[in-house]
Amino acid sequence: MLDQLGCDPIEGMARIAMDVANPVEIRARMYAELAQYIAPKRKSVEIGGGDASRVIFNIGIDRRPASDVFAPTPQPLTIDA
Repeated sequence: MLDQLGCDPIEGMARIAMDVANPVEIRARMYAELAQYIAPKRKSVEIGGGDASRVIFNIGIDRRPASDVFAPTPQPLTIDA
């Protein structure tokens, strides 16, 4: 029916959004509405818990004994002047 009337609502919203004579609130609303046709809103995804779903992070922790990790280095410290 809109086609028979020559009415394109998307084009109408775009014209309203681009017309600087319109209040900024109306223009912003039109841009927000139009944006949904280009980049739809993403839906949240719930990640289930339980024993079967386990995440392991490897953060690169040195597994050497603390006595080895914190042992003084045998090399002398040199400072360039």
